[in-house]
Amino acid sequence: IVPSENPDPLDPILFIDGGPGSHTLSLLPLIFESWYGHWLADHDLILFDQRGVGYSQPALDCPEWDAVEQALFIQKSDFEEVAKQSQQALGDCHTRLLAEGIDLSAYNTTASSADVETIREALGYKKWHIVGSSYGTLVAQKVMAAYPDTIISAVLDSPVPFSADII
Repeated sequence: IVPSENPDPLDPILFIDGGPGSHTLSLLPLIFESWYGHWLADHDLILFDQRGVGYSQPALDCPEWDAVEQALFIQKSDFEEVAKQSQQALGDCHTRLLAEGIDLSAYNTTASSADVETIREALGYKKWHIVGSSYGTLVAQKVMAAYPDTIISAVLDSPVPFSADII
């Protein structure tokens, strides 16, 4: 929670980042002032890493993919080679996470939207504004559908419709 500059702030703003998989909190020092700073004049700002991302536990990081991604983009490999090596790396990551006992079915848009509601309740806010970016707009739409009485306003930046298969 980044507190407002106003001693009597208006209703808070929750930012739901994209990706899926953006590390909101680790990017914070790089983007804070230009992306969020103006909101703090009148609102508290709530930022979080979505389930499985960044500082959340367990974090579903895929070092297998990171290594391949760096190598392929530095080499400027052709599309077929990128697809082949990417699929192998992501498959290896998937296998490792399952072997670690992680239930991957618990990491989805519906679970993320329920997490948003849990955050609101835990912080004691009756209502708030939500801002979603990219994949975060999909989560925001689920939140709006499931918990409409908790939303004052919503901003969808680069919206992803429910019908899109972004993966």
